[in-house]
Amino acid sequence: MLHIQISPFHWYRLTALPLLALVLLHFVVYRKLPFEAGYQFPWVSFFLLLGIGLVVCQCNYEVHRRLGQPPKKRNSVKQLLSQFALGWLVTALVFTVLYAMQLWVFNASFNLVKFLGYLWLMLGISSLESAVLTLRDWYGFLQQKKPSIIKPPIVEHNGAQSQLLNISSRHKIIRLPIHEIAYIYSSGGIVSFHPFDGPKITSDFNALEEVEALISSSPFFRLNRQYLVNRKAIRKIENAENRKLKVTLNLSKKLDLTVSRYKARAFKEWFSISAY
Repeated sequence: MLHIQISPFHWYRLTALPLLALVLLHFVVYRKLPFEAGYQFPWVSFFLLLGIGLVVCQCNYEVHRRLGQPPKKRNSVKQLLSQFALGWLVTALVFTVLYAMQLWVFNASFNLVKFLGYLWLMLGISSLESAVLTLRDWYGFLQQKKPSIIKPPIVEHNGAQSQLLNISSRHKIIRLPIHEIAYIYSSGGIVSFHPFDGPKITSDFNALEEVEALISSSPFFRLNRQYLVNRKAIRKIENAENRKLKVTLNLSKKLDLTVSRYKARAFKEWFSISAY
């Protein structure tokens, strides 16, 4: 069974974008309301508008993820302007391609006024997405700048072969033995720790690379862009299509993960090593 987790940041897409698509559809595109005579809900136009909006948002998010850095006093305005500008450029290119594709699929004629109107709408959605991402980064930056009462080292040695990880999570420090972590998951700039027993811990880490560098000597392997898995959590390994591997974790809920063919050999070598 596929296990999908969505970060709190991405939930707004599942609510705000459909509502925005409905408003734009009735007041800009279809120009007819449900209580008017001859009204029929334009499903095709709705899903086209929603799909293009989701693609634009995802492209804009990828631009922000690759270009964005934690806000700093120096060059913060230049960094912000470059993110917005590149987001607009990507939005314009993606929308132009998608608009041309839908004209070809539906055998419709090109209308410059409609094209420019829809393009402005997509640029507005792109700007909203960039603003939300920027505010999220600034909020996290300001939270990190707040003075902390205790500042223990992130990794502590607890005996000869045991290590403790001090996880900063919303104004508190949670101390967790590394061997008790089943896996670590990253999505949308949010890194969460999932112990073998107990609830998940949402941390203040921004990327999985930060955690991976800290616990590089422990029994964890980076399966893909989102999962860092403890060797003891692995229940079963199977060959999958295209020389990939399917890894099943031994948890209360079944979780199947994929290792790409490019990492499959390194994973097999790592797994064949004796337990940490």
